[in-house]
Amino acid sequence: MDYYKAVTLDKLSWYDLKTKWEPGAIIRPDKITISDEPCGHGIHCSPNIFGAVTYQQGPSIYCLVEPGKIIASDKTKVRCESVKCIRFLNKMETDRAAGFMLWEANHPVNPFLIKTQVKSKNWLEKNLKNWASVGASVRDSVWDSVWDSVWASVGASVWASVSDSVGGSVRASVSDSVRAYIGGLFHNVKNWKYLPNNPDPWRPLLNLWYAGYVPSFDGTVWRLHSGEKAEIVLECTHFED
Repeated sequence: MDYYKAVTLDKLSWYDLKTKWEPGAIIRPDKITISDEPCGHGIHCSPNIFGAVTYQQGPSIYCLVEPGKIIASDKTKVRCESVKCIRFLNKMETDRAAGFMLWEANHPVNPFLIKTQVKSKNWLEKNLKNWASVGASVRDSVWDSVWDSVWASVGASVWASVSDSVGGSVRASVSDSVRAYIGGLFHNVKNWKYLPNNPDPWRPLLNLWYAGYVPSFDGTVWRLHSGEKAEIVLECTHFED
Protein backbone atom coordinates (compact mmCIF):
# COMPACT_ATOMS: atom_id res chain seq x y z
CA MET A 1 0.00 0.00 0.00
CA ASP A 2 1.20 3.50 -0.83
CA TYR A 3 1.23 6.20 1.83
CA TYR A 4 1.36 9.95 1.28
CA LYS A 5 2.39 13.07 3.15
CA ALA A 6 1.60 16.70 2.29
CA VAL A 7 4.38 19.19 2.98
CA THR A 8 4.86 22.86 2.16
CA LEU A 9 6.16 23.95 -1.24
CA ASP A 10 9.50 24.46 0.54
CA LYS A 11 9.36 20.78 1.64
CA LEU A 12 8.79 21.61 5.30
CA SER A 13 6.44 19.90 7.73
CA TRP A 14 3.10 21.66 8.19
CA TYR A 15 3.32 20.74 11.88
CA ASP A 16 6.26 22.97 12.81
CA LEU A 17 7.29 24.61 9.50
CA LYS A 18 10.85 23.56 10.35
CA THR A 19 11.29 19.85 9.75
CA LYS A 20 12.76 19.29 6.28
CA TRP A 21 11.48 16.42 4.15
CA GLU A 22 14.02 14.98 1.72
CA PRO A 23 14.15 11.70 -0.20
CA GLY A 24 15.76 9.05 1.99
CA ALA A 25 15.22 11.01 5.22
CA ILE A 26 13.61 9.29 8.19
CA ILE A 27 11.40 11.74 10.06
CA ARG A 28 10.78 11.22 13.77
CA PRO A 29 8.56 13.22 16.14
CA ASP A 30 9.78 15.29 19.07
CA LYS A 31 7.69 13.00 21.29
CA ILE A 32 5.16 10.20 20.99
CA THR A 33 1.74 9.89 22.61
CA ILE A 34 1.24 6.35 23.83
CA SER A 35 -2.41 5.63 23.09
CA ASP A 36 -4.57 3.95 20.50
CA GLU A 37 -5.96 7.29 19.29
CA PRO A 38 -5.06 8.21 15.66
CA CYS A 39 -4.54 11.83 16.71
CA GLY A 40 -1.63 12.63 18.99
CA HIS A 41 2.10 13.10 18.91
CA GLY A 42 3.83 11.03 16.27
CA ILE A 43 4.40 11.27 12.53
CA HIS A 44 1.23 11.09 10.46
CA CYS A 45 0.76 9.98 6.87
CA SER A 46 -2.24 8.87 4.82
CA PRO A 47 -3.11 5.70 2.90
CA ASN A 48 -4.35 7.81 -0.02
CA ILE A 49 -3.58 11.26 -1.35
CA PHE A 50 -7.00 12.60 -0.34
CA GLY A 51 -6.14 12.04 3.29
CA ALA A 52 -2.91 13.97 2.85
CA VAL A 53 -4.79 16.85 1.21
CA THR A 54 -7.26 16.98 4.09
CA TYR A 55 -4.49 17.82 6.56
CA GLN A 56 -2.53 20.35 4.54
CA GLN A 57 -2.74 23.98 5.62
CA GLY A 58 -1.93 25.64 2.31
CA PRO A 59 -0.36 24.98 -1.12
CA SER A 60 1.53 21.70 -0.88
CA ILE A 61 3.53 19.04 -2.62
CA TYR A 62 3.26 15.35 -1.82
CA CYS A 63 5.72 12.71 -0.66
CA LEU A 64 5.43 9.01 -1.22
CA VAL A 65 6.42 7.68 2.20
CA GLU A 66 7.04 4.44 4.05
CA PRO A 67 5.60 4.36 7.57
CA GLY A 68 7.61 2.89 10.40
CA LYS A 69 5.89 1.24 13.33
CA ILE A 70 2.21 2.23 13.21
CA ILE A 71 0.81 3.28 16.59
CA ALA A 72 -2.79 4.01 15.60
CA SER A 73 -4.89 4.68 12.52
CA ASP A 74 -8.25 5.73 11.09
CA LYS A 75 -9.64 6.01 7.56
CA THR A 76 -7.60 9.10 6.64
CA LYS A 77 -4.27 8.67 8.43
CA VAL A 78 -1.89 6.51 10.41
CA ARG A 79 0.21 7.71 13.35
CA CYS A 80 3.71 6.29 13.36
CA GLU A 81 6.90 6.26 15.39
CA SER A 82 8.73 7.33 12.21
CA VAL A 83 8.18 7.85 8.49
CA LYS A 84 10.70 7.50 5.67
CA CYS A 85 10.40 9.94 2.78
CA ILE A 86 10.84 7.90 -0.39
CA ARG A 87 10.37 10.60 -3.04
CA PHE A 88 8.20 13.53 -4.12
CA LEU A 89 5.43 13.05 -6.65
CA ASN A 90 5.73 14.93 -9.93
CA LYS A 91 2.82 16.74 -11.59
CA MET A 92 1.58 13.73 -13.56
CA GLU A 93 1.75 11.40 -10.56
CA THR A 94 -0.03 13.93 -8.33
CA ASP A 95 -2.90 14.42 -10.75
CA ARG A 96 -3.21 10.70 -11.46
CA ALA A 97 -3.36 9.84 -7.76
CA ALA A 98 -6.01 12.50 -7.12
CA GLY A 99 -8.07 12.11 -10.29
CA PHE A 100 -8.18 15.87 -10.81
CA MET A 101 -5.69 18.70 -11.41
CA LEU A 102 -4.34 18.71 -7.86
CA TRP A 103 -0.92 20.00 -8.90
CA GLU A 104 -2.42 23.12 -10.44
CA ALA A 105 -4.68 23.56 -7.42
CA ASN A 106 -1.48 23.99 -5.42
CA HIS A 107 0.21 26.04 -8.15
CA PRO A 108 -2.76 28.06 -9.49
CA VAL A 109 -2.51 30.02 -12.71
CA ASN A 110 -2.97 33.71 -11.94
CA PRO A 111 -4.29 35.20 -15.20
CA PHE A 112 -3.28 38.69 -14.05
CA LEU A 113 0.38 37.66 -13.87
CA ILE A 114 0.78 35.69 -17.09
CA LYS A 115 1.57 37.18 -20.48
CA THR A 116 -1.76 38.12 -22.04
CA GLN A 117 -2.48 36.47 -25.36
CA VAL A 118 -3.66 39.03 -27.90
CA LYS A 119 -7.11 37.95 -29.03
CA SER A 120 -9.59 39.49 -31.43
CA LYS A 121 -12.56 41.39 -30.04
CA ASN A 122 -14.81 38.80 -31.67
CA TRP A 123 -13.02 35.95 -29.82
CA LEU A 124 -13.25 37.79 -26.51
CA GLU A 125 -16.93 38.62 -26.95
CA LYS A 126 -17.79 35.09 -28.07
CA ASN A 127 -16.25 33.49 -24.99
CA LEU A 128 -17.63 36.14 -22.68
CA LYS A 129 -21.11 35.67 -24.16
CA ASN A 130 -20.86 31.89 -23.80
CA TRP A 131 -19.76 32.29 -20.22
CA ALA A 132 -22.56 34.75 -19.44
CA SER A 133 -25.07 32.27 -20.83
CA VAL A 134 -24.02 29.59 -18.36
CA GLY A 135 -25.95 31.29 -15.59
CA ALA A 136 -25.13 32.12 -11.99
CA SER A 137 -26.64 28.94 -10.57
CA VAL A 138 -24.35 26.81 -12.72
CA ARG A 139 -21.34 28.92 -11.89
CA ASP A 140 -22.14 28.32 -8.23
CA SER A 141 -22.47 24.58 -8.72
CA VAL A 142 -18.78 24.05 -8.03
CA TRP A 143 -19.63 24.77 -4.40
CA ASP A 144 -22.35 22.10 -4.33
CA SER A 145 -20.44 19.58 -6.42
CA VAL A 146 -16.93 19.63 -5.00
CA TRP A 147 -16.51 22.12 -2.17
CA ASP A 148 -17.36 19.57 0.54
CA SER A 149 -14.68 17.23 -0.78
CA VAL A 150 -10.91 17.53 -0.38
CA TRP A 151 -11.07 20.79 -2.30
CA ALA A 152 -11.82 22.72 0.87
CA SER A 153 -8.19 22.21 1.88
CA VAL A 154 -6.68 23.74 -1.25
CA GLY A 155 -9.28 26.02 -2.82
CA ALA A 156 -8.34 28.97 -0.63
CA SER A 157 -4.93 29.18 -2.28
CA VAL A 158 -6.56 29.81 -5.67
CA TRP A 159 -8.73 32.60 -4.30
CA ALA A 160 -5.81 34.17 -2.45
CA SER A 161 -3.62 34.09 -5.55
CA VAL A 162 -6.15 35.93 -7.69
CA SER A 163 -7.88 38.20 -5.19
CA ASP A 164 -4.56 39.67 -4.06
CA SER A 165 -4.15 41.01 -7.59
CA VAL A 166 -7.36 43.01 -7.72
CA GLY A 167 -8.87 45.85 -5.74
CA GLY A 168 -11.76 45.43 -3.36
CA SER A 169 -14.31 46.86 -5.79
CA VAL A 170 -13.44 44.22 -8.40
CA ARG A 171 -12.70 41.33 -6.05
CA ALA A 172 -16.36 40.54 -5.31
CA SER A 173 -17.43 40.70 -8.95
CA VAL A 174 -14.75 38.24 -10.15
CA SER A 175 -15.70 35.64 -7.53
CA ASP A 176 -17.78 33.66 -10.05
CA SER A 177 -14.76 33.46 -12.33
CA VAL A 178 -12.54 32.20 -9.53
CA ARG A 179 -15.10 29.55 -8.62
CA ALA A 180 -15.34 28.49 -12.24
CA TYR A 181 -11.57 28.15 -12.53
CA ILE A 182 -11.72 25.92 -9.45
CA GLY A 183 -14.45 23.85 -11.11
CA GLY A 184 -12.38 23.52 -14.26
CA LEU A 185 -9.64 21.75 -12.32
CA PHE A 186 -12.05 18.88 -11.62
CA HIS A 187 -11.93 17.39 -15.10
CA ASN A 188 -13.06 14.07 -13.65
CA VAL A 189 -16.53 15.48 -12.88
CA LYS A 190 -18.76 14.84 -15.89
CA ASN A 191 -22.18 15.57 -14.40
CA TRP A 192 -22.36 19.04 -12.91
CA LYS A 193 -25.34 20.04 -10.80
CA TYR A 194 -27.80 22.34 -12.64
CA LEU A 195 -26.31 21.43 -16.03
CA PRO A 196 -26.26 17.63 -16.37
CA ASN A 197 -25.93 17.64 -20.15
CA ASN A 198 -22.78 19.79 -20.25
CA PRO A 199 -19.70 17.93 -18.96
CA ASP A 200 -17.48 21.00 -19.37
CA PRO A 201 -19.52 24.10 -18.44
CA TRP A 202 -16.40 26.01 -17.42
CA ARG A 203 -14.77 25.95 -20.87
CA PRO A 204 -15.57 29.56 -21.98
CA LEU A 205 -14.20 30.89 -18.70
CA LEU A 206 -11.09 28.70 -18.93
CA ASN A 207 -10.45 29.85 -22.51
CA LEU A 208 -10.36 33.42 -21.22
CA TRP A 209 -8.49 32.62 -18.00
CA TYR A 210 -5.57 30.83 -19.64
CA ALA A 211 -5.31 33.64 -22.20
CA GLY A 212 -4.95 36.19 -19.39
CA TYR A 213 -8.51 37.55 -19.14
CA VAL A 214 -10.87 37.48 -16.15
CA PRO A 215 -14.60 38.24 -16.50
CA SER A 216 -16.55 40.22 -13.92
CA PHE A 217 -20.22 41.12 -13.71
CA ASP A 218 -21.75 43.84 -11.53
CA GLY A 219 -25.35 42.91 -12.28
CA THR A 220 -25.55 45.13 -15.35
CA VAL A 221 -22.23 45.24 -17.18
CA TRP A 222 -19.92 42.37 -18.14
CA ARG A 223 -16.23 43.28 -18.18
CA LEU A 224 -12.96 41.61 -19.02
CA HIS A 225 -9.91 42.47 -16.92
CA SER A 226 -6.30 41.82 -17.84
CA GLY A 227 -2.76 42.63 -16.72
CA GLU A 228 -1.17 43.15 -13.31
CA LYS A 229 -3.52 46.04 -12.53
CA ALA A 230 -6.62 44.11 -13.65
CA GLU A 231 -7.39 46.85 -16.17
CA ILE A 232 -10.69 46.75 -18.07
CA VAL A 233 -10.12 45.74 -21.69
CA LEU A 234 -13.73 45.09 -22.74
CA GLU A 235 -17.21 46.07 -21.55
CA CYS A 236 -20.53 44.61 -22.69
CA THR A 237 -24.03 45.51 -21.57
CA HIS A 238 -25.55 43.15 -24.14
CA PHE A 239 -24.33 40.64 -26.70
CA GLU A 240 -25.08 40.55 -30.39
CA ASP A 241 -26.44 37.27 -31.79
